Amino acid sequence: MSFNPLKCNVMHFTRSRNQTGYIYSLHNQALSAVQSTKYLGLTLSSDLNWNSHTDNVTAKANRTLGLLRRNLPRASQPTKELAYKALVRPQLEYATPVWDPHSHRNINKLEMVQRRAARFVLHNYHNTSSVTNMLQLLQWKPLIYRRVSNCLTVLHNIIHQTIAIEPVTYLIPVTRHTRFSHQYSYLRPLTRCDYYKHSFFPSTIIYETNYQQQQHPARPSQSLPPHSGQWT
Repeated sequence: MSFNPLKCNVMHFTRSRNQTGYIYSLHNQALSAVQSTKYLGLTLSSDLNWNSHTDNVTAKANRTLGLLRRNLPRASQPTKELAYKALVRPQLEYATPVWDPHSHRNINKLEMVQRRAARFVLHNYHNTSSVTNMLQLLQWKPLIYRRVSNCLTVLHNIIHQTIAIEPVTYLIPVTRHTRFSHQYSYLRPLTRCDYYKHSFFPSTIIYETNYQQQQHPARPSQSLPPHSGQWT
């Protein structure tokens, strides 16, 4: 297999201020260094920040929502809601266990897309109307709850080895049990920076612990549920 140097880039993942510049070449041609690039539908940044990816995702979702508004102006409410759930929301939730945002900036940008969709579905664009009431009327949960459900589902699949990720590599069982712990309780990894603190395993272990405490506050031993119905 031969690679085209013009279609290849180099990106260094680091948060160091003093970066050492290396020049990589392919077929005797130097590869250009970039700060961000797309890979499998995700926009990866050299500083491990997901702002660029969130901007790209919300921009694409807003364009799709605009397309629906232009083409379905007189459609029924169920048709509009189905169009949003089938064409717009999946764009906002693609691979979210990988890039689940933690900053208010990115969380709000994603929620704003759904708030615009609520106006579209109910055909209510009055500036005095409450979008919060619209979301309650449609019974749409905030997207952050759906992302928590997705993360818990992936963690469940890892624990039960239904996907090709070895749990012993990333999950350390607790050694001291409390009334909230169960057979699938794991230690949260020690973190020194927010980018690792809010990555999949550290954050999802906290999600799972909180979920167990909310579901069974007085029962000492519970296993991880097959799915988190609370968040759907």
